[in-house]
Parts: sequence; structure tokens; C-alpha cells
Amino acid sequence: VEGDQMNVVLSGPPQTLNPLNSYKSNTISAVYWAYLSAFRPGIPVNEGLYDPLHVDIGPEGSVLNPIGPVASYASTGATFGLVFSAVCQAFSQAIPQRSCAAWCYQNTVTFSGVDPRDGETFAYMTHLMSKGGGGAYHGRDGGHLWGLPAAGGANMTGEIELLEFRVPIHIVRHELLPDSGCPGQWRGGCGAELEIEVQCPECIITRTGSGIRNAPASCLGGGSPLDSDTRIHKTWIRKTSGKTEELPLHSLRHLKAGDRVFGEVAGGGGVGPAWKRKLNLVQADVCTGLVTVPKAEEEYGVAFNPDSVSLDLERTRSLRTALASRAKDRDEGGVDR
Repeated sequence: VEGDQMNVVLSGPPQTLNPLNSYKSNTISAVYWAYLSAFRPGIPVNEGLYDPLHVDIGPEGSVLNPIGPVASYASTGATFGLVFSAVCQAFSQAIPQRSCAAWCYQNTVTFSGVDPRDGETFAYMTHLMSKGGGGAYHGRDGGHLWGLPAAGGANMTGEIELLEFRVPIHIVRHELLPDSGCPGQWRGGCGAELEIEVQCPECIITRTGSGIRNAPASCLGGGSPLDSDTRIHKTWIRKTSGKTEELPLHSLRHLKAGDRVFGEVAGGGGVGPAWKRKLNLVQADVCTGLVTVPKAEEEYGVAFNPDSVSLDLERTRSLRTALASRAKDRDEGGVDR
């Protein structure tokens, strides 16, 4: 920031053969979306608001500024979300009271084949696999299954029955995944557990996206050391033979009727230290199944009595003192979460 002008400088790896390449308009739009999120509601969105912002996306030939023609269909979800999250992280340091943690990253499984009911070909890109948790904001938890930031929380699951009517698949299970939201004073929204059964003789599935190694980024001390192990996208297949295998990114598999695809969709990032979250909010999260008792103790420093409903206040004080001490040691050691 220089006077009344703001400069955002981005750099990215070389453009790639996969569909994550983001053309200039998409990359700059992600910066604008993060920029608008940093301001208080009610400011008119017009040319005067954009005029002080200058965006440098780097030289041509990168994922953020590719030379066309190039594959790019996943950029509006995956790459857009990564740019949005990176800029939000920077704004969180400058304007903490408008902090926004990262939302879930894109993870998509596409089903294609011939529908035995009418003999017509079909293709379905599973929006359900991308509908994870939204990132928390300063003062507010993230929303469950908000999906990708490019839609601003407007992703809709729609009617499961209508989906099954149009595509030869059966949604066996689609429900909130406990402990999937990154912990924080304001918790990330939860992701989902998903189970889909193929109902056509031959089906080809592919998987694209990101978010399999790194959890959505938290800010202002939010998050947990466990995030990158537990709050990432996971997708696997179980054949009718009982054989189970992971479905890697950018891979293709042939399935048959009765084979099932399973997914664990990540939640969103958290804002602020989890040990500062109000006790009644942690208690409500446990009682509604969003957070389990072990994670409440380990990550929020909130202990429960054997009934898993009432709080053990003495142990809670001890746990939170220990978490605060560890956070202080990390800060003094120069480690920033």
C-alpha cells in the first residue's frame, strides 16, 4: 500500500497441461473478490472502488497468466480459490477485523457412460464433491457446504432425487463430516462424507482439482497441526469384489454397476486461536455433532464430563492454559499459523 494506492503482485508456476491454467480475467477477478471481501458491507461497488487497486499477474506463460490456447476449465474453481485465499491471507494481516480464512479447494469427480434407461450418453461433474466448508470470517463461523468462493456461498446442492433421475447413479450417503472444519475462535464450516453407487454397466470416472495435500489456510492463529492430515479432500473406490483403492488426482478409472465412489470433502479454514472460542459454542458444536469430544479437548482445550454434554471446567482451564502456552512458544519461535 502506497498512499491511497494498492498493489497486488502475483507469481505462479509455469502453465501446465492440466486444466488449472487461469486466464488473465479469471485471475484478476479472484483478486477483486478478495479485495471486496476486505471492506465493510455497504460501500458502493463501482469504478471508484476499483481505481486504487493495481494487479500485476506476472509475465505470460504461468498458470496465472497462460499463453492460449490452453486447458483451463478447472481454473474458475480451483485456481480462482487459491488466488482468492492467498490475497485474503495478506489482507488478514493488514485488516485483522475483516479477516477471511480459506474456503475448501476444488475437488471434482466426473462420471460418464451410457444410461441403460434410454441408451443416451451422459456426463456428470459431481458438484457434491466440491461443496466443502466455507472459511470463517472474523466474528463469524464459516458456512457448512458453502462450496467454492467463486460462487460466494451460492452453490446449491439441489434435489438428490432429481440428480438420480437424470444420471444413472445412486447417492447412498451425503452428510456433514464431523471435525472437518479447521478449528479457530471462529470455526471453519464443515465438509461432507459422500458415497455414490454406479448404476450403469460401464462408467468412466476422472478426478481433478486440488486440496489433497494442504488444508484450507487458517489465519490469525487459527487452524491446527492436524489440518494437513485430516482436513483435506480424500476420494477412493470400492469395487463389487471388495477391492478398495484411492482415486488420485488427474486419473481415470473404469467402473461397473455396483461399484462405489467415496469422498471426504474438506471444511474451511478457521480464524483466531481455537482455545479462545467461547465455551458455549464448543459445547454446541459437540452436541450437534460438528466436533467430536476428542477433538474438542485436543484442539479447543474444552473437556467434557462422561456424559459428553456437560463441561469439565477444571480440566478445561488446564487444557486451555497449556494450549495458550504452546501458542506463545510458537510465536516467540517465529512460527506463524
